[in-house]
Amino acid sequence: NLFAMCQGESAGLLVACQTRTVKGKSELPTADQVVAYVDARVAGNGDLDIAGAIRCLSCLGKLGNEAEVGTRTIDHTLSRLADFLIRRTSQLHARALSSILVSVARLGNRRELSGIARCCIHVLKVQVPHASGQDLANSAWALAKLARAEVRTLEDIACRCVAISSSLNAKDLTQLAWSFATLGEFDRALFREIAVQASYQLGAFSPHGLANLLWSFARLQFVEAQLPSQLVNVAKVALPRFRPQEITNLLWALGTLSAACE
Repeated sequence: NLFAMCQGESAGLLVACQTRTVKGKSELPTADQVVAYVDARVAGNGDLDIAGAIRCLSCLGKLGNEAEVGTRTIDHTLSRLADFLIRRTSQLHARALSSILVSVARLGNRRELSGIARCCIHVLKVQVPHASGQDLANSAWALAKLARAEVRTLEDIACRCVAISSSLNAKDLTQLAWSFATLGEFDRALFREIAVQASYQLGAFSPHGLANLLWSFARLQFVEAQLPSQLVNVAKVALPRFRPQEITNLLWALGTLSAACE
């Protein structure tokens, strides 16, 4: 369940927000349901906890633009969730911080969430040495989406990811490369390690991952490794599954890398 069933008198006021599977697809609660849940928990019995607040924010983030559709505005709810989490940032671990930052990025860097974003980035600096590759990759992706080139934090993320590189999967590698490239931050040690680890996992990359990884290497003109040519060979096989934007990114990357090698 995405949310616990509402108990007591508030049960009659809310629709239980649950993630249901319909025809093989996860169905999120509506924005109205999330707003009602937060209103009851915060203004009513006041038993909203950190995990519940993060799940609510994550749900609204996944809904994205759809979160604004309905009879309610989510501005006040976002402010409530942000204020609640800001007061508890010292209790947040790396997974929670990355989840919050990803949700903020998905919601488009809204004014109501600027405070919690700053707090999470600040606390993340302390959590980096203990974070997993997935949490670091997600955090880096969020920083890129938010256009926050936090140089010292990115340096720490790069250093940590190099140290735990064998634990990074294809998605982590793609996210890290794309994030650093988008922010224009080139860490040679990190990209060398991304190239090494990606060469072991060539069959695990989706068309989107292949296109983004090649785009990232081209964006930073990283041509030291043989990986780009290996990725191109894999991309040729997967080409029928590429979407138009992925093909565009792939062609641009190939042209840029070719010019960089001349």
